[in-house]
Amino acid sequence: MLADVPTMFFFTLAVVTTVNALKIGGKGRIFLAACALFLVFYVKYSTWMLLTLIPVIYVYFMGKNPRQTIKRGLALALLALLFIGAFFFLYKDIGESQISFLLEYQKPGLKSWGESYLSTFLFQIHPFITAAALFALITAARKVDFRFLIVSFLLLLFLFMQVKRIRYTVPVFPMLALMAAYGLGEMQNKNLRKQLVFSVVGTSYVVAYLGFLPFLQNLGVGNLQAAGNYLDAIPGTNIEVISIAGENAVVNPATAVPILDIYTEKKLVYDYEPPEPEVLERVKAAPLRFTWEFPMPRYYSFKSGTREMDGLVIISDDPKRDVTQDNKNKISLYPYQKTFKQSSRIFQHQTFVTVYHK
Repeated sequence: MLADVPTMFFFTLAVVTTVNALKIGGKGRIFLAACALFLVFYVKYSTWMLLTLIPVIYVYFMGKNPRQTIKRGLALALLALLFIGAFFFLYKDIGESQISFLLEYQKPGLKSWGESYLSTFLFQIHPFITAAALFALITAARKVDFRFLIVSFLLLLFLFMQVKRIRYTVPVFPMLALMAAYGLGEMQNKNLRKQLVFSVVGTSYVVAYLGFLPFLQNLGVGNLQAAGNYLDAIPGTNIEVISIAGENAVVNPATAVPILDIYTEKKLVYDYEPPEPEVLERVKAAPLRFTWEFPMPRYYSFKSGTREMDGLVIISDDPKRDVTQDNKNKISLYPYQKTFKQSSRIFQHQTFVTVYHK
């Protein structure tokens, strides 16, 4: 989802700039629209389907001003294709490898799961927004308002294609909001309109502060923050970190080391060992495969002068997991220990942290 929010921004920017370029014209507007389309094209490969909206915008303005639209649209298309093509040829090897990876890894995973439309439009989105958007659709159809096609096209396309992963529909949520705004604008009762808007905003704050915030505070990854604060309160500088992965671990616990580093001023030392080939084969089609393939930064490795450790941190997905004899010998050097085992008990992956120190 971290990539979906920038995707939403660049896609919305591309739509606005394209509309302005075709409607008003001007070299600056056409150049800005071409840059926005270029960014949308490469921000995420799934946005290629979103770009099908651009011909719809073009057709709409063709009906308004054919001559100027052809001129401006041709200039915009050529400039955008120039940017896209130049970038592709400069980074052809990277692009081809990424597309190959998408076909090999992500395409098979598309069939593994998905959210229902009931969840997306009545839970993830406030039902009043969905209701206002449906009212807008009926109103626009009755008025034969072709402008509405621009904001509704992609949502209708996604419904037709049965795209049920919300991460792929997130970038078009601004269009859904515009549909809802259109519907609210058609309401004659101003008091009802205000009531609906305040209900949506108020409910969002209630859910955020009374639902999602407490939930986030109880996640297992919060153990890393608590452990980092605890490390800063004990004496010493150098802290050795060991990660232990279970046989069926879905996430490489080694990726928790940089997160722990965010919350402590101590010098973390980590002797990273790449996963075994059988582990890499097991996670070949796993959603979090990248956690096993991502290399650990070298500055965590042992260096001369850092052999004297002042503490030990063990990160695992089970606080009672057995450790090797070598690790038991290390643990025996430290008389004090503190275990952080907060868990939401929801996700398959858990993050537990135990700190041993003098």
